[in-house]
Amino acid sequence: MARTSELTNFDAVVAEYWPRIYRFALVSLREKGAAESLAQDCFLRAWKYRDQFRGDAAVSTWLMQIAVNLIRDRRMPQRVCRNASGRCFFCASWKIWICWRLRAPWV
Repeated sequence: MARTSELTNFDAVVAEYWPRIYRFALVSLREKGAAESLAQDCFLRAWKYRDQFRGDAAVSTWLMQIAVNLIRDRRMPQRVCRNASGRCFFCASWKIWICWRLRAPWV
C-alpha cells in the first residue's frame, strides 16, 4: 500500500487517526476543549500541506509530528516586549523583539 495514496481519502484518514491525535492532545494539554481544537488544527494543517507529504514515513507519524509542533507552538510564550530605550538587551537590535528569557516590560 502506497502511503501517499492514504491521503486521497481524507475522510478516512480523519476517522482513523482522530482518536489517537485527540488522546495525545488531551494528555499533553489536560483540557478537552483545547485537545479538540488542537486535533482539528492538526488535521486542517495536514489537509493544507497534503501536497508536501513525501511518504517517507507513515501518515500517523506525520500527523503526530504536526500535533507535537502545534503543542509546542501553544506552550511557547509569544509576548512581544521592549525596554525603555526600545533596544533589545538580548540581541542588541533596535526593533520590537520577542524575548521570554528576560524580564522586561511587555508591550
